[in-house]
Amino acid sequence: MIENVVNEMIGLREQITELKALEIERQSAMKTLQASEKKFRTLVENIPQKVFLKDKDSVSVVSQRCK
Repeated sequence: MIENVVNEMIGLREQITELKALEIERQSAMKTLQASEKKFRTLVENIPQKVFLKDKDSVSVVSQRCK
């Protein structure tokens, strides 16, 4: 009985450790994505051309005149 509880606790500890590692990976990916989006926005806001963005069905979703 006690052995089962101890094994269950060990299993839970391993799951918590794995979840913490996954959360760290998720946060890192989010920071990378945010940095990429910031670069894209800076580019779009500073080029002299008109910018058109389309969705996967080729429907225009954004038309922005830059500086």
